[in-house]
Amino acid sequence: MKTRRLVLPVQEAKPGMRLAAEIRNAAGGVLLVAGTELGEEALAGLRRRGIDAVSVEVADARSEAEIVRELAQAVARIEHLFHRHIDNPELRELKQIVLDYRRKALA
Repeated sequence: MKTRRLVLPVQEAKPGMRLAAEIRNAAGGVLLVAGTELGEEALAGLRRRGIDAVSVEVADARSEAEIVRELAQAVARIEHLFHRHIDNPELRELKQIVLDYRRKALA
């Protein structure tokens, strides 16, 4: 089964979801490691500690056509945001970084 990584507010995370990335406290200590299956107690603890969001792996039920459509929409949006900055090398580089990120995130 194919999965995808989503970043969700802690309030939207559900028991049974699996962490895609570790969660650290403000001092840098690891609270939960990647791969941990979230339970009610863990979610309540994260909320108490003021953790705003979690990166989780969820089943990817999108069809190839949906993935292609989402990617095309993301690329069009990024092109629009950067269209006035084609002469700025730093912003061209930033645009490419954002495009690469979105392609990886949506694929």
